[in-house]
Amino acid sequence: MRGGRVRVRKELALIPIICVNSFAVVLMLFSGFGISAISSVPYAFNQVLPDISLGTWTYLFQGLLVCILFGVRRNIHIPYLFSFVVGFLFGIAVDVHESWIDILPTDLSWRILYFAVSYLLLCVGIAIGNKSRMPLAPTDLFPREFSVLTEKPYSDSYRPGHLGACGRNSRPGIGDGSGCLHHGRGD
Repeated sequence: MRGGRVRVRKELALIPIICVNSFAVVLMLFSGFGISAISSVPYAFNQVLPDISLGTWTYLFQGLLVCILFGVRRNIHIPYLFSFVVGFLFGIAVDVHESWIDILPTDLSWRILYFAVSYLLLCVGIAIGNKSRMPLAPTDLFPREFSVLTEKPYSDSYRPGHLGACGRNSRPGIGDGSGCLHHGRGD
């Protein structure tokens, strides 16, 4: 405690971030109004090969991102491995939430509420993660590190990686559109 404020290690922020963000992703998907752009690639793989869970596809995709960063860097960088562990735990948490989410009511009014809550939870979870300055998962780490390695501004490398799936799903939902509007996709 310094100056009357409690100091929490940044690493401890990862626990609620993983729980909140994974729940928000599953809840948004359950609402039927879209999915976060970051989760759209693993979701697409899950739709093609449904025998592999969404959480498993999530950490496989994140592992691929880490491998790409290793290749661009031309060496193994330990913080990337830590980021993969976070992504792995996120994937497991996605599967845990998917295991019970079907108990929720599915009326339209509930689904609208689920979407609104999931969107707010994602905003809060991402804000906490950005404030902690921790590499939350490879999907967060990739655009930041790629911008450093390619010497391009973060905003240039962030938009294509994070928002590339906006409106490109076979059935885009309100979540895709509002996410694109919120994040300023302008191309």
